[in-house]
Amino acid sequence: MANINENRKLMVEQMKSVRAQLLNESLGLSGRGIEKLQIQLSKILGSEVNVKTESGGRARMAHIFSVPGGIQSLYVDEAFDGVWNVYTQKENGFVDKSFDNELEEEDDAIKDALKLAKKEKSKLIKVNPKFKGKSSNKSSKPKKQFLKPKKDIGPKVIDAINTNIRRLTKENAEQMFPFLKKGIAAALKMKFKVHPEIGDNPKETHSDYWRFKSPAEIQKAIDKTNKGFKELNSLVEKAEKKVSGAAIKRITDLWQDMMVDSGSDGYVAGQILGSGTKSSSFIA
Repeated sequence: MANINENRKLMVEQMKSVRAQLLNESLGLSGRGIEKLQIQLSKILGSEVNVKTESGGRARMAHIFSVPGGIQSLYVDEAFDGVWNVYTQKENGFVDKSFDNELEEEDDAIKDALKLAKKEKSKLIKVNPKFKGKSSNKSSKPKKQFLKPKKDIGPKVIDAINTNIRRLTKENAEQMFPFLKKGIAAALKMKFKVHPEIGDNPKETHSDYWRFKSPAEIQKAIDKTNKGFKELNSLVEKAEKKVSGAAIKRITDLWQDMMVDSGSDGYVAGQILGSGTKSSSFIA
C-alpha cells in the first residue's frame, strides 16, 4: 500500500513538471520572433546583438537582448495571463524606460521593442568600460583621426602671409608689399578644399572640428577664406598706390578677422595654418 501511494505522488509530481514545461514553452517569443528582433536590433544599434532567456517559473518567460558588454538591455516577456512587457533594463536589473502599452500579441510586442530601441539607442549601445570581450559596436567609441594635408605647402603659404603682415608698417610697406602679394597669389592658386576624410559629423573625426556640424559647413568657411584672399590682395594693390596708416590698418584688420576662429560663419586661415601640426587638417 505504501508503495502504491509513493508511486501516485511520483506520478503527480511528474505531471506537474510536464505541465510547467509545456506552459513555459508556450510563453515568450517564438523562434521567428527572436530571429526577427535580433536582425532588426542589429541594424538599429549597428552591432551584434546577444539574446538570453530568463524563466519566471510558470508565471512568465522573458528574452533579453543586448550588445556585447552592453550596460543596458532590452527586455521582452510574456506573462501567464498573455500580457507582454517591453522595457529597457539597467545593468542592475531595474526598469529604465517603457511605453507602458498593454500588449496582447507577439507582433505588437516586437513593434514596441523596435520603437523603444530606436528611442533609447544611445543607452543600449553603451559598453561597460570593464568589459574585456570584443564589442562589435561601431558607434560607441568613434575612432579619432588626426588628419594631415596631402602637401604641407598650404600651411606654409599662410605662414608666409601671416609673417609678412605682422611685420608690415607704413615705413616698410614698399619693401614688404611684393613679398605679401606673392604669398597671397600662392594662396589664391591653392583653391583650398575641405579634407575628404572628415566624416559627416566632423567632431567624431576629431574634436578640432567641434564648431562645425558637417564637412559642407567647413567648406563654406574655406570658400569665405578664399574670397578673403582676393579682398586682401585688392587692399594691398590700393595701398601700393597710396601708402597710409589707414591703408595698412585695413590690411591688418582683415587679416586678423581671417585668422580668428569664428566657426562656420567666419574664416579659417588660422586653422589652415595649423593644419597637420597644431590641429587636425581642415584642408585636403
